[in-house]
Amino acid sequence: MSQRFRVLEQIAFLLVVMFGLICFAVVVYGYSPRARHAVHAVIETGRQFPAPCSSPSPDSCVAYLIN
Repeated sequence: MSQRFRVLEQIAFLLVVMFGLICFAVVVYGYSPRARHAVHAVIETGRQFPAPCSSPSPDSCVAYLIN
């Protein structure tokens, strides 16, 4: 099996698995009020932090917090 085919196979498998997880998440979000509440809690928590602090470089967050 060539390397190019193996890479394409891995990408296709990744896309299929991700699609399955997204479908599962949509079904759980639609049927479970607790899951819906948890998703909204995570989103609200994420809004409290500035976007520059999510970068891998700590300097951008320090510069943001000093100003």
